[in-house]
Amino acid sequence: AAQQREAVPAAPAAPAVDAAPPRGAAQPSPDATIAPSPEAERIRAERDASAREAETGAAAERARHDAERAAERAKAEAEAARRAEDAARDRARYEERIRKYEEERARERGK
Repeated sequence: AAQQREAVPAAPAAPAVDAAPPRGAAQPSPDATIAPSPEAERIRAERDASAREAETGAAAERARHDAERAAERAKAEAEAARRAEDAARDRARYEERIRKYEEERARERGK
């Protein structure tokens, strides 16, 4: 018995595409502008407002952070100044004690 193979039909040929549109079709001009729809304008305006809010919020956050850092720096400087004054007082007391001790020893030697 002979087997016969069925021939697969070929796909139909694609219609020829014209390189140029028909003469009656309107061609857009290269400088044509299309006005945005009211909905697109509303969305754009909302995005702009949201971006401005975010920028304002970020600037406020930076200002708050800068103010906190300035306050911390001022506090640290005040503490450092207080410690320097304390150290100067301690040094003056120490020098006074040393001076009195040396005077006392000088008197004891003089006797």
